[in-house]
Amino acid sequence: MATGCGTERPARLGAHAAGAAMSPAVLSAREVPEGYLPAENQHVFAGLRPRDRDCVRLLELADLHGEDDLRGVRGAPQAHAAFYRVDPGASLVHHVFRLPAGRAHAHIAETRSAAASCPRISVEIGDRDLRLDRVRLRSLRGVKDGFSVRYADGDLGVDVVMARARDDLLVLAAPGESEGARETERLLGRALSKLRRLAPGSGEGRAKGSVRGG
Repeated sequence: MATGCGTERPARLGAHAAGAAMSPAVLSAREVPEGYLPAENQHVFAGLRPRDRDCVRLLELADLHGEDDLRGVRGAPQAHAAFYRVDPGASLVHHVFRLPAGRAHAHIAETRSAAASCPRISVEIGDRDLRLDRVRLRSLRGVKDGFSVRYADGDLGVDVVMARARDDLLVLAAPGESEGARETERLLGRALSKLRRLAPGSGEGRAKGSVRGG
């Protein structure tokens, strides 16, 4: 499940010149957990083919390699950061997009709805039948629009965190072996703070990187 290849270049990859202004909003190698190395921007869920249609939709909505993964959006300022860890194996991607009014809210709502309709991600990886149960689906404290979901079988799992700052969309996605959703959520406060500095006046309060039941 965990993919990635090392690169000596910075992991912050804007898709075009208009996105260069967004690059300060993504996490750097110094801001992610120890052991993660920079990687090229990638579809981290590309190797997962769930049997359930809602689960397929969830992973498609969360795996935002670029604007081509967002229906009806062209020329959106954006930036991406990707990392991987060899042992234990895991990947982490951070995407930010500045979208037309209402689009970030709609994308978060659609993704959360897909997660709510997907209680288990069942996939075949090689000769292994993997069943990842949904163990957490929560709102994010201090974030008007945002949620966290985790699917896991022991330490192996899939984590997705989404949040909005005004019309900016933030996505953290992490497949592989990890401490679970809390590891990804701990990154949210820093990631959202960086994004909000580029979207002043959001009025949504400061993210705490923790969650409440939802």
